[in-house]
Amino acid sequence: NAAKTIRKNPYLLIDLVDGIGFKRADEIALKNKIEKNSPLRIKAFMLYLINNSIRNKGDTYLDKIALDEYVLAEINKGEEVEVITESDLHRFYDELENEDKIRFYRSRVYEMNLYNAEYKIADKVFHLLNEKLEIKKEDIVIALEKVKGDIKIEYNFEQNKAIINALSEKLTIITGGPGTGKSTIIQGIIKTYLELNKLDKDAL
Repeated sequence: NAAKTIRKNPYLLIDLVDGIGFKRADEIALKNKIEKNSPLRIKAFMLYLINNSIRNKGDTYLDKIALDEYVLAEINKGEEVEVITESDLHRFYDELENEDKIRFYRSRVYEMNLYNAEYKIADKVFHLLNEKLEIKKEDIVIALEKVKGDIKIEYNFEQNKAIINALSEKLTIITGGPGTGKSTIIQGIIKTYLELNKLDKDAL
């Protein structure tokens, strides 16, 4: 039923076939008598814009007003009579949200999977920041010195600071380009944690 399915909704090709974007799928759709104001067409274009922005800009959402303006301008461009109006967009947004394709947060429009991912990250961060810390910084410093002696390594100031912060703060982000010492720092964090808790270092 592949041919029949694609004739009915050529916009499925955007997600199914690499190299086919909205423009190519739209050409196929219009040749197969899909109306210019078809919900299939407009919703596919809206999703295409959201996903394209995510891939090219690294954003997790689009501003709704900007998205509205762009969709209306592009769909109605060169047409004597408006293909869609702003009120049509509200209906399409509702349909996409009911289909679990997008989610709104204030003035932002999210692709559903990214919305869920961002929500879970925020929820995890919230719980981390509300946990109690039992480890004293002085104990971390002592354990770290022991680890450095055991593995015969001397961390620089920033590496020492990162290891101590990771074990004494509720949340720490370690970032840096290739070759900047992230793996070395993480190894130091793990070994110091094992030393602090008197766990088997050979487990690594």
